[in-house]
Amino acid sequence: IWGPDGTQKSAAVLNTAEFGTVFTPSVLLDSRAAVYLYGRVPMTRANCAGTKDRGVLIERMATDGSVAVRHRYEPAENISISDVGVDKAGNVFLAGLALYETGTSPCRTEYRYELVKFDAAGTRQWVFTEPWSGTVYLSSIVPDDAGGIFWLGTARACSGCYETCPADLRLLKVDATGTRASGFGSGGIKTDDWGASEDYVSWATVDALGNVLVGGWSRTYAPASCFAPDTSVLKLARYSGATGARLTFTEVWDELANSGGTSLLGPDAAGNWGFLKVTATPTGTEMVNISYEISKYLPAGSLAWTATKDMRDTRYYQSAGGRMDAGGCSCYAMGG
Repeated sequence: IWGPDGTQKSAAVLNTAEFGTVFTPSVLLDSRAAVYLYGRVPMTRANCAGTKDRGVLIERMATDGSVAVRHRYEPAENISISDVGVDKAGNVFLAGLALYETGTSPCRTEYRYELVKFDAAGTRQWVFTEPWSGTVYLSSIVPDDAGGIFWLGTARACSGCYETCPADLRLLKVDATGTRASGFGSGGIKTDDWGASEDYVSWATVDALGNVLVGGWSRTYAPASCFAPDTSVLKLARYSGATGARLTFTEVWDELANSGGTSLLGPDAAGNWGFLKVTATPTGTEMVNISYEISKYLPAGSLAWTATKDMRDTRYYQSAGGRMDAGGCSCYAMGG
């Protein structure tokens, strides 16, 4: 952990001595600037096949690098981590795909989506489960300010090529008690078609009014291409946090038509979105006519302003990124 002046203040590690090897370790910073380390660790008990699968360890670190609060979760068999989130009250949410035993002779298993809530002291509050079907994919979670959470992903009616079996946006709301929020969408689920073969979430947040802001991609596919998209359009949508109704919808940019890429800079605390777009013209192994464009969108989805930077003296771009803050946009770009 480093301070504003660049000096190291403390160092923290997940407790590998007590829990063994930590798999896929990650770090999370919440809205109160608290630091969380988390990963998958071997479980304390064996499964029906006689082997130890993996649970999840989440530790909130004190400023001196010691463990302030520990959260540990072991399902019946195994769990992968889809996302971890923390609300303003310090409640910790874990989302993942869990494996459960359905029989021991022979050893049989089934998958379930699980959403686990811990309070700020590390005590487990509830576990919400959702069946795994192979056509519904839940990934990102976004806590609200009322103790509940939104779980976002995609839903398909079948499997196969996206052109013949499209994927739509899915929002699932779980309330503070660990049950589906009945007034949200249909039985707690909002499914929305963004008008393309494949719609999926890349970023989401909850604004000051409790509405859900979602950024993601809509891709179309020709029948012959199957999984190679013809268009890839960045879109923004805002949904009522109470009912799931779509409030605003904006098409931002076609990534493939501009031979470039984009980085999310927002949202900021006021719900404004910012995007850094890179456009270029490919010529063999090099890129020419490179340009960086920064755009700010208001919470309602309208464009506030756009700024550009000509990078025509470069032949490739290495990386670009930044963030939105109260003063506007802090961005960086590198090329050569």
